[in-house]
Amino acid sequence: IENLPCELQRIFHLMRDLDQRTEEKKVEIDKLATEYISNVKDLSPDQRVDQLKKIQLAYNKCREYSDDKVQLAMETYEMIPNFH
Repeated sequence: IENLPCELQRIFHLMRDLDQRTEEKKVEIDKLATEYISNVKDLSPDQRVDQLKKIQLAYNKCREYSDDKVQLAMETYEMIPNFH
């Protein structure tokens, strides 16, 4: 990566950061889902909804990170002809 132009280096670092955030969010989703499944019988309907909302919010953030990474990949693809 050191030999790449600065803008490409920046994008690849951002993509790596998004990968890390996505992986962390997936771990969070797995934890929340496991807790929900383990405790669902003991939760009130409102608590169930709250737990499912937490899972949904984490999933939405994970999807947002993935969408951002796709956008960066498209930007990178468009930049490549500029460096020939």
